[in-house]
Parts: sequence; structure tokens; C-alpha cells
Amino acid sequence: GKVLAAGTDYAVTYEINIAASDDAVAILTGRGNYTGSISKKIAIQNVDITDAAVTRIEERVVYTGKEITFGD
Repeated sequence: GKVLAAGTDYAVTYEINIAASDDAVAILTGRGNYTGSISKKIAIQNVDITDAAVTRIEERVVYTGKEITFGD
């Protein structure tokens, strides 16, 4: 009956998730009070995104080689 928290109670990693396929794998590994791991095949669907817009970023962003984040 307990809701587990990602990053605290378990970690999720993925394999074979580069392209759309039915062969991707999600691996859940217990952390803290939880041990063990389980892997399940998952499907990655090919989805076309149309009419999308990027919002809430500066008009001009300079590439620095580091992660760029913006405050809320």
C-alpha cells in the first residue's frame, strides 16, 4: 500500500531505446529499503510531432557544452 518514490526507493534505466521498436527494456532497481531488480520489455512508438513550439527559453542561447536550464 506504499507509494514508492523514483530516485529514492528505486532507479529506472533503459536498454535498446534508441529507436522505435518493441525491443526496448526498462530496468527497475531497488534502492534504500528495497533490493533486487526487474526488467520488462517495453515498446517505443514512432510518433510524428507536428505544429510544436518551443517556449519559455531565451531568444538566443549560446552553446556552452553544458546543460542549460531556465528558472520557472
